[in-house]
Amino acid sequence: MTEAVESIIKQTFTDWELILADDGSTDSGISVAKSYAERHPGRIFYAEHDNHVNKALPATRNLGISKARGEFVAFLDADDVWLPEYLAGQIERLSTDPRISMLCQATCYWYGWNESNPVYEEITVGAKPERLYQPPELVELLYPLGSGAAPCICGIIIKRSVLEEIGGFEESFVGKAQAIEDQAFLSKVYLNYPVYVSSECRNLYRQRPESMMHAVASEGQYEAVRRFYLEWLEGYLLRERRDDPAIWELLRKARQTDRIPLYIKTVTRAKNGLKRLLAKLAG
Repeated sequence: MTEAVESIIKQTFTDWELILADDGSTDSGISVAKSYAERHPGRIFYAEHDNHVNKALPATRNLGISKARGEFVAFLDADDVWLPEYLAGQIERLSTDPRISMLCQATCYWYGWNESNPVYEEITVGAKPERLYQPPELVELLYPLGSGAAPCICGIIIKRSVLEEIGGFEESFVGKAQAIEDQAFLSKVYLNYPVYVSSECRNLYRQRPESMMHAVASEGQYEAVRRFYLEWLEGYLLRERRDDPAIWELLRKARQTDRIPLYIKTVTRAKNGLKRLLAKLAG
């Protein structure tokens, strides 16, 4: 957590507030978070669920959103890092085009962070960059229904008003389904608001073999998680009375196919990259 928080403190854009949302943690992270809040009053805030219970990722993200006061909201999980110019670049782009509801950029997958020669792999968003996409274009282009790589949560920034209008993150994505909770949130944005895809890459996404997505894939649970998302999406489209023939056709195909989607290919590549790094270090 410390590295993530310090990367925010070091941002060249200084008009920010930080909400440290605690999902019922039982480790030293509690004292670290509270210490930052005490040392930066009015700037860094600590938030937790009633009775310090664990409510899973979506509810905890919504907790942080409920405390936010700024015009824009960005997300950084405790393992990840922003480069110093991250916020400045995002805010500058958002400020120049009021049509943009959410902006997403490429992400640097980060291996061997404790070693002298860490390994970095840039994963670009799977749509042509430096372009504003109208709804629902990105639903068709990006994972889970499209073949392009989806943005990582640490590489997006969104208007707070949009978050409130779409109802934030989907709190039904608990347990193993947390591995894909960000995709439900992103799908709601893609379906309803213009999204700008940037070619910049100023965020680092730490790759751990014990991460939630890696665990789901290695335990053979990915298809069950994927089906949960597809069933949620069908329900959402029905509730919102969406009549988008192309999206319904993609959903139909997704529910009938057994092919491995791009995201799992990305996870496999990430795992193989980690194996190569470990072999290199051992040799």
